[in-house]
Amino acid sequence: DLKLQEGRWEKSYSKVINDYITEHFKLVVDGKDKTKSSLKLARHEVKEQAMWLYYDFDSKVKSGIFNIQNTLMMDLYPDQKNLLIFVFKGEQEAVQFNNKQIKHKIEF
Repeated sequence: DLKLQEGRWEKSYSKVINDYITEHFKLVVDGKDKTKSSLKLARHEVKEQAMWLYYDFDSKVKSGIFNIQNTLMMDLYPDQKNLLIFVFKGEQEAVQFNNKQIKHKIEF
């Protein structure tokens, strides 16, 4: 029972949220799942009814090909939409995920 809408953020929230993220968000680079080993929560923001989470990706990659699967909150809300803004070496791509589109391949 996190009180995120109240703007409170306790240290223990990071672990709970990271556990949820790694269960519902997958990042595969060069054929290897890098979700748990490479994603680090950098900061967060609560804006009205939305939670913005900023993750850093720490890994040396051979290619700029990223396979992403995103099912965040989709088990709770059938009309859930998630916006991912992926930045790699100064380039960025925005992808919207929903219950019909949970996977996306990003190539730089």
